[in-house]
Amino acid sequence: MAAEDFHDKPFNEGTLTKLQIFELYAREWFPVFLSVKRPWCNAIHVFDFFAGPGTDCVNVLGSPLRLLQQLRSYQTTEGWGKVRIYVHFYDEDEDKITQLKDNIVAHDLRFQDVTFDIQPLRFDDAFTVSARTLALQDAAKLVFIDQTGVAQVTPDVFHRLISSPTCDFLFFLSSSTLHRFHDHPAIKQKIVRPDDYYHVHRKALEESIPFLVEIAKRPPLWGARRVRQQRLLLTFGLTAGLRIGSRINDRHAVHSIL
Repeated sequence: MAAEDFHDKPFNEGTLTKLQIFELYAREWFPVFLSVKRPWCNAIHVFDFFAGPGTDCVNVLGSPLRLLQQLRSYQTTEGWGKVRIYVHFYDEDEDKITQLKDNIVAHDLRFQDVTFDIQPLRFDDAFTVSARTLALQDAAKLVFIDQTGVAQVTPDVFHRLISSPTCDFLFFLSSSTLHRFHDHPAIKQKIVRPDDYYHVHRKALEESIPFLVEIAKRPPLWGARRVRQQRLLLTFGLTAGLRIGSRINDRHAVHSIL
């Protein structure tokens, strides 16, 4: 583990916002498949490809533990026990994976009816290992990719995700990375003024909108509730854009949001 690591510090406002978005999305996603007497899918698979140790340095819950908390609240629903539930948590840091396993037990979030797949894997390896599961026709998938930079979700990864049946996903783009490495030729080619946060955020928003539109064009798979779920993802994207637009001159405030 690095001497100064992301999880060695308290989560900042931007990280907490991301975690809240993911938690709210999971809260709406689980009952689609667990609240009906006769679930249409045989299994649900939830992926967190950058799971970390589960908490920050002051024990604020990270994405995997928040996800499990939401899952726990649906144990009494009619579909629980009728759908196989799999949780896949990956991180390239083996020490973080060990801490994550301990934190799951410490917070009483290890459920008997849930299959846990927790492994120390780099994103590329974890995504390759998950390819067969993502392609399953009779299983629903929720994917969370909180990349630390901008490199992991390539066009190939994105198109593989949107081609996966019954698969919803959220990923984040680090605008601070675009700003930090503004001299990189690939970044300079894309952004007019990569040394200026105004242009960085504007370009990040512009690059995100086609992804959101492409997702929104997918046909609904599960009635009205499914349609609302797809719109929820699009709303998150547009809300972020509106916040950028309304506070674009307050660069530090915008940066904290993203």
